[in-house]
Amino acid sequence: MSDTGYWLPFERSHTCGDINDKRVGETVYLMGWVAKVRKLGGLRFIDLRDRYGKVQILVDPSNADVDASTKSLRMEDVIAVEGVVQARPDEMTRDDSPSGTVEVAAARVVMLNKSEVPPFTITDNVKANEDLRLKYRYLDLRRRPMADKMVLRHRVILTYEAEAEELTSEQVVRKLFDHVEVP
Repeated sequence: MSDTGYWLPFERSHTCGDINDKRVGETVYLMGWVAKVRKLGGLRFIDLRDRYGKVQILVDPSNADVDASTKSLRMEDVIAVEGVVQARPDEMTRDDSPSGTVEVAAARVVMLNKSEVPPFTITDNVKANEDLRLKYRYLDLRRRPMADKMVLRHRVILTYEAEAEELTSEQVVRKLFDHVEVP
């Protein structure tokens, strides 16, 4: 059970942004939102996203439990994944992502929360009008451009507080929360 009272299958070991070629061969425990599900040549690929980045999860159909637990996945479902980081084949690497040279071969996938169909897609270039985005601002804040703005605002406030409170930079870095103000 987590500190907040919810049952979790395991504790997260890394964020999606931590996964790179230096972690090849490591067993990792990830949690995040499903950004995309693709099926190619009998294999299922899941793009898993958290606030720190995105990583590709490989589901091999020979692992019946994992295959069955991922068949009904759709965008914005929340899952926990246990797997081993492995290098992608050379022809499948992507230079546009820090995790573009690796993928996580899933050994276990647990559904933490099934999502309803979102009112707009959670992508960087959303085509929803502003009224809809404001109505569902909690979803809009998952988009990278919006999240980056919130983090920048948080850092500015921390810097101001550090000067006001004369905190050391190490004390400022240890604050693991973001300042968020809503109307």
